[in-house]
Amino acid sequence: MREREREREREREREREREEGERERDRGRGGKRVGETNRERRERERERGREREREREKRRSGIPRTHPRQERQRRREERQERKHEQLSPSVSVREAYANMPTRHEWIRMTQRTPGILIFGMVLAPCGWVLNLTSTVAPNWRTLSNIEGKSTDYVLMQGIFDICGLTTHWPNL
Repeated sequence: MREREREREREREREREREEGERERDRGRGGKRVGETNRERRERERERGREREREREKRRSGIPRTHPRQERQRRREERQERKHEQLSPSVSVREAYANMPTRHEWIRMTQRTPGILIFGMVLAPCGWVLNLTSTVAPNWRTLSNIEGKSTDYVLMQGIFDICGLTTHWPNL
């Protein structure tokens, strides 16, 4: 058994020496070996390239490879998300709709609040105007202010502004 191992070792050593000798001889010939055609040289180099690629793949096998196109797609999506986050208003339209009273609640609210009773007839049908404005212009100040003040106050102020009834709604 040891004899076989020694024999293999000697064989490897001889192979290494032969390779070294060939390399030394080929050094001045631009990588072309003695008695080798260009086609054979190209084939040999191609094979060496494939081997290197295999080695690289083995080293890289821990990291899953993605196609460059997929990589670009992923980057584009991230950029879109970042842009969307920058552009989105302080209160989303969905949130504003969730806080918005229904038409009946609106009428009840206007009739219940003392100073607004007179304008009840004007204010009730104006709910849809506010709906429209919030959809068309989500950055409109009624929406961006909702966080800071009570919803109905802001909605009232917005509707008063739309109707042009007053610009000096008292701060509550």
